[in-house]
Amino acid sequence: MLKLTQEQQNKIVLHVRETFSDYETKSQNWRDRMTRIYKWVTTFRTLWQSRETGFKVNKLHEIENRILPRIMSKNPKPIVTYQKDDYITNPDLDVSEITDAVEDRLEEIYCKQDMIESLRLRAKGGIRYWLCFAKLTPKYRIARSSRDEQTMTLDEAGNPIPVTNKKVKEEVYEQYTWIDIKSWSDMYFDPTYTRLEDMPSIIDISRNIRMSYFTKNPKKYMNVDMLVQCCAAAKSTDYDWYSRRIQEITGLSQSMWKIMQADKLNIKCFYWLYDITENEGLKNERMYEFWTVNDTILVYADEITVMPYEDFR
Repeated sequence: MLKLTQEQQNKIVLHVRETFSDYETKSQNWRDRMTRIYKWVTTFRTLWQSRETGFKVNKLHEIENRILPRIMSKNPKPIVTYQKDDYITNPDLDVSEITDAVEDRLEEIYCKQDMIESLRLRAKGGIRYWLCFAKLTPKYRIARSSRDEQTMTLDEAGNPIPVTNKKVKEEVYEQYTWIDIKSWSDMYFDPTYTRLEDMPSIIDISRNIRMSYFTKNPKKYMNVDMLVQCCAAAKSTDYDWYSRRIQEITGLSQSMWKIMQADKLNIKCFYWLYDITENEGLKNERMYEFWTVNDTILVYADEITVMPYEDFR
């Protein structure tokens, strides 16, 4: 994680906010069109003002709900080929046994991680909207076990008595990469670019996130204590006091921050190009990942080497 001054953090928060507003304005027509497609496809109608439009929408509805499930009903069969030539000079090397073992392992991973569901959603999004975003994210399998733990407490008379409490222990026993399908309504980008690789940045927004997501991982995220203070200040009914308190905590003017609730936080994840040094020639522009909470606090900042997203058209 990057070490940034408070001034640098505030500039990043402002940059993410302005970029999001710019992308939201530029893509408004496209989002309105995607919303109309969603409303049309989710209901099967028989009467349409335009016969051609009705045929297209109803046909798309049929493809999504009848044809696509048939195609995606079975898991794909991996085909593995041995690429080295050492099997020619080594007669003891059983190539078929090696390839069969790799194929079985791939099938096991595919079924165990339920990859068919991600591919089904990706194909459905591509058919309906002609564009689908996916993110490679780590996923964990957690084993939970409970045990009784005895502690001593005092009764009303002041005598110590044993009390049994049940504690649940969580342990990660497996980690793997998961294809997370992102909704078009959560992705903001510059529609003037065709390819994802050419875009200067993209923003992924997550809504109604609980504050416990950050407080449980204080080492992974930054400014967690600041986030707790802002959410605690939001409980006040005195708006003027709340305004002064937020300005004291974040250093932002009143026109830049938004009210934060501990159970309804909006997270904006900014990916790609930015120049922390703010050089006029942008010669120090690099690839970064920034997370901001309600356009007020920067909770994550790190330099990345690859874009974790890919698009399907």
